[in-house]
Amino acid sequence: MADEEIIARRPLKPETQHPETQHSHALRVEAESSPGPAPTGPAGQTRLARPAPTLARALRLLGLTTILPGRAQVMAGPRGLGRLALCVTLLCWLLLAAGAVLWAVHRGAFLNLLLAPGWSQALSACLLILAAGWALLYAATLRAARPARMTRARGGVVVLVTLLLAGLTSGSLVFASTALQTGSSALDKIFHAGVRAEPTDGRYNILLLGGDGGSDRTGRRPDSISVLSINAATGDSATFSIPRNLQNAPFPTSSPMASVYPNGYNCGDECIINSLYGLVNEKYASLYPGAADAGAQAMMETASEILGIRVSNYILVDMGGFSDVVDAMGGVTVNSGGWVPITSGEIPNTYPVRHYPPSEWMPPGELRLDGYHAEWFARSREFTSDYNRIKRQQCIQESMIRQLTPLRIATRFGALAEAGAKLMESNIDRGQVGYFADALLASRGKQQSKLTIGEPDFPQLFSTYPNFDEVRQRVKKTLADQGGSSSASGGGLSLPVAMSLASVSALPQGTATALPAKSTAPDGTKITPEYLTRLAREQDDATLAEILSDNGTCSPSSSRRP
Repeated sequence: MADEEIIARRPLKPETQHPETQHSHALRVEAESSPGPAPTGPAGQTRLARPAPTLARALRLLGLTTILPGRAQVMAGPRGLGRLALCVTLLCWLLLAAGAVLWAVHRGAFLNLLLAPGWSQALSACLLILAAGWALLYAATLRAARPARMTRARGGVVVLVTLLLAGLTSGSLVFASTALQTGSSALDKIFHAGVRAEPTDGRYNILLLGGDGGSDRTGRRPDSISVLSINAATGDSATFSIPRNLQNAPFPTSSPMASVYPNGYNCGDECIINSLYGLVNEKYASLYPGAADAGAQAMMETASEILGIRVSNYILVDMGGFSDVVDAMGGVTVNSGGWVPITSGEIPNTYPVRHYPPSEWMPPGELRLDGYHAEWFARSREFTSDYNRIKRQQCIQESMIRQLTPLRIATRFGALAEAGAKLMESNIDRGQVGYFADALLASRGKQQSKLTIGEPDFPQLFSTYPNFDEVRQRVKKTLADQGGSSSASGGGLSLPVAMSLASVSALPQGTATALPAKSTAPDGTKITPEYLTRLAREQDDATLAEILSDNGTCSPSSSRRP
């Protein structure tokens, strides 16, 4: 009987054991190596025991649950849940690998698939399911680790690490799902079933309008007007800025407005181009049946005729929404080269219209601007010119795109998406949003050009008495210097702009250095806000204009802090 008992206790050789027997034997050895007598069953035989609940084993199981979800459950149970989790993990890795291949081969198609309404909703739901499943695996791992049978300190460490890892993993998936839903909802508000953009002569031409509709204004006036043109094959881009006060803007013969203004928009000083948008929406919207925004349609037509290129899509950025975006990203920092006033209200019964002294003066140097001040930095033109304002707009937009880091996007995504929905309007087709995003990435770092249809590229009075034949020749030369047109088609190519700040990708890159500024007035007086306010109160516009002549000088700041 003793010999039989010894034989019963003797383990089989490893090579003759069944895998399950090997696993049981490993657990038995670990149990026998733990302090205290080995548990015994009937007739004194050793009973299979669970591994001792040590801190090292618990951390090992938690690490496996984080790196390879399901593996810890296959080892410590429940094995059915572990096998299912491993299959899901393998499937996720395969999908991620396929996504990486698609990103490398056709990034635009990948982004379009990711941002498509149906796919984004399905992916968002899958992320929530995965988050719940991962949390369940951590709960199972905590149960297998048995922290209650450890010392209080070690058990507390296990529970704390479990909660931390579950929060980082499942919490990240929940955040990604929420961000995807928020972003998709914002895109749905901005882009609809619009006009699918196709390249003309190998280029996409997008009209960018900066709308300025405030409580002190009648309707919306696009004070910032430009066309972004991107080579569909190379990503090289050019920006053509059109001053707000351009007169005699022509219409193509195919435009409904050509019958209203056969000789162009030429009724004098009242007919500057930025008033056309509101005029069409107010009086001539019926000429554009089916157009979501008749004013924007008319602006595209006249921009096409001015520049001699076909403009088929537009993005309208509302300055009120711009302020919200700056606040959502935590502010923006710029290096300003001159004093920039914040204009006060109009003085009643004055002609020409005058304003009360500015309510505030933004000094030269590094400025950390919130949304309110960033909006005024971009729109202020009191005592200076539209061209200085255009330079500041380009500068602040470039600063925003530089400071909108991936970390800032991730931590402020919800607020940015909500603000972006207020910021933009567009006739871009919703199904092409992914290609927009791809083109924004592709155009960064490529050859970039700009031309302003006014100072400094044309004479001072050119906006009042424009020569459009000369403009078209200059536009043609600018594009030709980039390699001209391309034979590329629109089938699988990228659309140029992904968001309201897309125009920044086409702007020349500035330097991030401090800029010199005037410290004294022409008469030697030290320039202070109080001195500038006194000049405004005395209506000494000439001195103010000389002092503020450099307030269009600006460069993006290297600072990452808002």
